Amino acid sequence: MISGQTELAIKIIVHVSKSGAPREDGMGRPEASQRGIAAAVGCTQGAASKILARLIAVEMVRSDRRRVTGMGRRVRVYSLTFSGYFLAKEILESTYATNGHA
Repeated sequence: MISGQTELAIKIIVHVSKSGAPREDGMGRPEASQRGIAAAVGCTQGAASKILARLIAVEMVRSDRRRVTGMGRRVRVYSLTFSGYFLAKEILESTYATNGHA
């Protein structure tokens, strides 16, 4: 059994893997902001912030300040590091295999 924080970290890594890359015009994606991540994974923005700080500390996630459509100021947006990308890939492959699709 995994802890609630570990489960939340996994959800955040998977979400960021799908939405974290900046747009072609350099703008950040709303779903890659703390608010967007929290809404997508079903937690508070504070909980997302704590988990994101831990993921940054272990170099799975990086953050940038970017303009985001619909937000009046630059906000912190998140994307995966190279290591984070491979962890997300492992998680997704494991989930896919566990659900009987392999």
